[in-house]
Amino acid sequence: MKENVELIGKNVIESYIEAFNERNSNKMADLFNFPHVRFANDSVSVISKSEYLNNQDKVTKLLKDEKWHHTEILDIKNIQSNDTKVHFIIHFLRLDKNNSIIHNFKTLWIVTKVNDHWGVQFRSSFLTSKAATFGKKI
Repeated sequence: MKENVELIGKNVIESYIEAFNERNSNKMADLFNFPHVRFANDSVSVISKSEYLNNQDKVTKLLKDEKWHHTEILDIKNIQSNDTKVHFIIHFLRLDKNNSIIHNFKTLWIVTKVNDHWGVQFRSSFLTSKAATFGKKI
């Protein structure tokens, strides 16, 4: 039976945001495929799993500095897919504890199947924030 890759990819993204809101670093990392590529703040970086995990305390501090409380998915759309890769356009809101918007942005995420594991492998974001995980700039 053929996998519903769009639903699988959407579930990966929703699970990641749940883990992100919990600030559960291991769960977040388990929902990625590595190496992970990030294009944001006008730079491209590649990050390993260990680099990702090592950066999360810093990211949490930066989120708190921005008065972040949680992130919500406003909209998520599959734009193309095949059996091992799905591209999504996602509209996110980063909110404070009073549900006031801190950041309102769209992003392209690519969810891939690598060694039978579905995970986010690429993010290209219009978010401008210091509270982001980056690896080695390329």
